[in-house]
Amino acid sequence: MRLIETSDDVRFDRAVLTGESEEVEGNVDSQGETFLEAANIALMGTHVTNGHAKGVVVLTGGRTVMGRISKLTNKTKVKPTLIQQEIWRFVRIIILFTVLLALSILIIWLAWLHHDHRSFMNVVQMLNDVMGCIVAFIPEGMPVAVTLTLSLIARRMKAIS
Repeated sequence: MRLIETSDDVRFDRAVLTGESEEVEGNVDSQGETFLEAANIALMGTHVTNGHAKGVVVLTGGRTVMGRISKLTNKTKVKPTLIQQEIWRFVRIIILFTVLLALSILIIWLAWLHHDHRSFMNVVQMLNDVMGCIVAFIPEGMPVAVTLTLSLIARRMKAIS
């Protein structure tokens, strides 16, 4: 907020933004290079410690100093941990093997069983077999295995230290 009218003794506490312990004097005439240096700007999150003033709002939302700080803190990218990367690698390998198994069953059925032995297996039985293999291939105990592995690693780390 740009100050348009102030008392002679108006002061602001900008410690929230700048970390400075000293209060900043406010006035109408002063212009700084940045909003943080300007004495004629009252910033959101700061406190008036002495005097009174009137002002005009010049920036709102994400364009304010606090808004820019908020945008900068929200832009941080979350990197997956090493264990998350390894689990995703394992899951991708399982998915790859599952797809290869389903395709091989389908190709063998189309190329050989359906062609040479029509009465042996129909389409519904073949799809049932493929779905059974896919379900069997996906490890339902993976969360349990990961939990047990992590607890064993934690025990080893505790024993070492």
